[in-house]
Amino acid sequence: PLVQDNDNVIQYIVDEQHHSCSNNDSFDYIVTRPGLLKQGPSQKKLAASKSLPGPIPLTHVDLAEFTLHALLNEQLYNTCPYVVGDGF
Repeated sequence: PLVQDNDNVIQYIVDEQHHSCSNNDSFDYIVTRPGLLKQGPSQKKLAASKSLPGPIPLTHVDLAEFTLHALLNEQLYNTCPYVVGDGF
């Protein structure tokens, strides 16, 4: 239920952005959706996934690195990818 609630909120925000902004005022977005998070040093490279987040906790450091790199990846613009360990 929590994942579905999050999906509903994200969809609402996306719909409102498209509805309330003119073409000149619209903006690109990326909503990263990790599963569990934990403190600690970097552990693995992360990747965008269309499936649900993985069961293995990700570190805040790895999520931050993924998010910064996602800003350079125009294929992720206007998407809401789940974030998982690469190769998971």
